[in-house]
Amino acid sequence: VWIIRIPKTHPVFSGGSANEVMFLSSVEETVRWMGGTSVQFFTGDQKGIDLPNTGHLESITIPQKKRAYYFYQLDDSHPLLLAPSLQEFATIEKALESMQNVTGDLFRPSISQQVHIASVQKQNDNLIVQFASNSSFADPATSQWMLEAILLTAKEFGFRSVMFTGGNVDHIGPYRFNEKIEVPVAPNPVPVH
Repeated sequence: VWIIRIPKTHPVFSGGSANEVMFLSSVEETVRWMGGTSVQFFTGDQKGIDLPNTGHLESITIPQKKRAYYFYQLDDSHPLLLAPSLQEFATIEKALESMQNVTGDLFRPSISQQVHIASVQKQNDNLIVQFASNSSFADPATSQWMLEAILLTAKEFGFRSVMFTGGNVDHIGPYRFNEKIEVPVAPNPVPVH
């Protein structure tokens, strides 16, 4: 259980519905990635928060979600980020398929059309992703981002590690093929200087 204390002057109390939704979504995602299952809110020392659109809110339960990760980039002047899908998927296979075929204005596919997944095998909490021999990993940076998107998607489905095989490569960036790779703690790490 996480406890979040918000000062009475916090912008969420006067920022409008979009600000409120963004605030609650950010809290949910942060707590979820840190392994939390619920949040209790306080305004100063008083239990609960009174939001303009949601009303009085004392706690939220953090749902488990099974989503895919896509590329998101506002424009060329902004960094590439990995962002979760808005919808959930019944299986890891469906999530991986969507990562190659997503369309729309918000997200781009995180698995290139030149990459072909030959098979997906589940071994307890390890996922084995085998790439077909005709897969192309021509852009090392984008290919590394792709592997990170797959690792994050695997975590959404409860896997603790992923082994990449095939594809006629032995590594992409820091990720060695034919070895278990632990799923990341969270998406989009930012180096602290």
